[in-house]
Amino acid sequence: MILSVFAIILGILTVLMCRQESAKRKISFSVALLYCMVLTPILGYIIILHRPLRHPLSCETCGSELNEAGYCQTCKSHKSGLSASDIEKHLVD
Repeated sequence: MILSVFAIILGILTVLMCRQESAKRKISFSVALLYCMVLTPILGYIIILHRPLRHPLSCETCGSELNEAGYCQTCKSHKSGLSASDIEKHLVD
């Protein structure tokens, strides 16, 4: 009895996790659910996390989607709008 309740809860959580992550990543819900059912849900989740985002963050200055951090390697600017040389000047002062 307890094992069947645990399996039902695990199944519901797996379906909800696949639905949420497939909305954010370039993977369909059915493929994500298949990964989680064939493999364990933890291994399926790791595989889903390695898929690219549907709408990746991009640099506000140049629009490059290669950099998701605060510092853009392409145009050398920060999310605050300051260039790297402006920040270095501020740090020296």
